Amino acid sequence: MKTLKKKCATNLEISSDTIAKISAQLRILANPQRLMIMRCLVNKGALPVYQIMLETGLKQSTASQSLNLMRMNGLILSERRGKEIWYSIGDDRFIAMLQCICCKGSK
Repeated sequence: MKTLKKKCATNLEISSDTIAKISAQLRILANPQRLMIMRCLVNKGALPVYQIMLETGLKQSTASQSLNLMRMNGLILSERRGKEIWYSIGDDRFIAMLQCICCKGSK
C-alpha cells in the first residue's frame, strides 16, 4: 500500500463563511452528471455547451441547468465567444481535488 505524502497545511484556519461556501460547492459536485462535466472540462479544456453535450451524452436542458448551477457557485467560468458560451474550470483547486479523489494519489 502506498503512503501519500501530505501536501496540505496541517493547521487549517478557515472561516465559517468559507466552510459554508466549500460545503455548497461539494454538494453541487456530488452529482454524476456534474462530475462528468467537470471531467470533460479538465480533460478537454474550455468547451461550448454543444461540445459538452456530445462529450458527456447529456441532454441540452440537463447540461445547461448543471452548467448554470456550477457557474453560479464558482466551480466553472463562462465566456461568450460570438454566439456561443464557452465553459472552463473556475478554480484549479477543483482539478487537484478531483485528481486526488479519482486517482487515489497516483501521479
